Amino acid sequence: MESYNTGDYINTVINGQRAEIISNVLYPDDRSYQGKELRLKQQYFFVSASLQDIIRRFKDTHDNFDDFPEKVALQLNDTHPSLAIPEYYLKDWRKSLLTYWASLLPRHLQIIYDINFNFMEDLKKRIGLDYSRLSRMSIVEEGAVKNIRMANLSIVCCHTVNGVSRVHSELLKTRVFKDFYEHVASEISVQDEWSNSASLDCGLREYASDSDLQQEWRMVRKVNKTRLAEYIEAMSGVKIKRIHEYKRQLLNILGIIHRYDCIKNMEKNDRRKVVPRVCIIGGKAAPGYEIAKKIIKLCHAVAEKINNDTDVGDLLKLVFIPDYNVSVAELVIPGSDLSQHISTAGHEASGTGSMKFLMNGCLLLATVDGSTVEIIEEIGADNSVNEVPALRDKGTSLKAPLQFARVVRMVRDGYFGFKDYFKSLCDTVEDGRDFYLLGSDFASYLEAQAAADRAFVNQEEWTRMSILSTAGSGRFSSDRTIQEYA
Repeated sequence: MESYNTGDYINTVINGQRAEIISNVLYPDDRSYQGKELRLKQQYFFVSASLQDIIRRFKDTHDNFDDFPEKVALQLNDTHPSLAIPEYYLKDWRKSLLTYWASLLPRHLQIIYDINFNFMEDLKKRIGLDYSRLSRMSIVEEGAVKNIRMANLSIVCCHTVNGVSRVHSELLKTRVFKDFYEHVASEISVQDEWSNSASLDCGLREYASDSDLQQEWRMVRKVNKTRLAEYIEAMSGVKIKRIHEYKRQLLNILGIIHRYDCIKNMEKNDRRKVVPRVCIIGGKAAPGYEIAKKIIKLCHAVAEKINNDTDVGDLLKLVFIPDYNVSVAELVIPGSDLSQHISTAGHEASGTGSMKFLMNGCLLLATVDGSTVEIIEEIGADNSVNEVPALRDKGTSLKAPLQFARVVRMVRDGYFGFKDYFKSLCDTVEDGRDFYLLGSDFASYLEAQAAADRAFVNQEEWTRMSILSTAGSGRFSSDRTIQEYA
């Protein structure tokens, strides 16, 4: 305002726009120096604003900060908000390149150095001069270009590390943070967020086969499907997640292409036996993630082909939902029959999306990974459709089936257009490059889809499984989780 009042209008506008840029687009493309710098600014902006608000609200009801540690808990969800640690120090009470820190947040960087120095000195007293282990546990990674290990910073400064699933907790203890778990055990307690089951099923289990309840249940679900249909203009199979190779939206799309190819090559009489399917895919790709963008483009190209094919008609439709957000989720999740959670085993820490579908009576087609391990324990293996890859852990691989080679060839040959554009995408799943095991898991994935079709035909049994899904979801209630959270 001072610049404006003194007549420096241009700089006033420029400075205002620079400030607005920080929160205009969350997580910009970070392949450039400017992008990385903006990401760091964003993280600091949101962290600082949150801390200031927390402290302001506490001061509104307290005369001093004596009770602050007892009344306020700060959760660092992933490493993005780890800047809260040095920022908290300034209030007087994954890796990031040092270059950006030194120019943008010099005081924060110095605080991190101080924390690391004290931690290293204490650690030497515990484990001696084991330089290899000291190097791994250091907050600062030394090298030609220094890095700040935000995860290490969080572990050193937080009183508890919470795993988001049993599988995730074991990975933290035995692989990712093994050194910390073994040598800082007095301060670090890796907890299983879903360790205790809450009895919140309201007695639904014993009425799962009740015909009156099943009829009302189907009516409610039909209303929800109608709301969803009105929004997106059969059985609706859904995969709504952040677009990433390990989440395997590409496996879903290739499975849809296979289903389309089978219908196209069927006799008319055989098509009458096909269970109609509306496939819904949604999610967003990081700005700099080219393969993820190509997966979205392929989804649109396949949808254009399938949805306009009169031979297929209403037996198969594919819809991509743009700008997926919470408001859209309120329509999609209650209106879905089958939700797919098919991340490559060993890559999904938790996967809270599956819990939302579960609570709404949606059946899951899932790999046994992350939170689905506990979900299957709670609702029973009979009420889920499993697709279980464990090939990389065994050090083996299966040759991709002919069906997989055929659908990839359809994309590569330009059946859905954009032949040159999709070449690099097809290359990621060829033999020797298929890191996320799409080809190896394709046969079991198709078997799981066929099992879902067979189950859906028997609506009484499908409804019973839907009721049991909701009945078993109390264990994953956010209310229970927050009560038990450290």
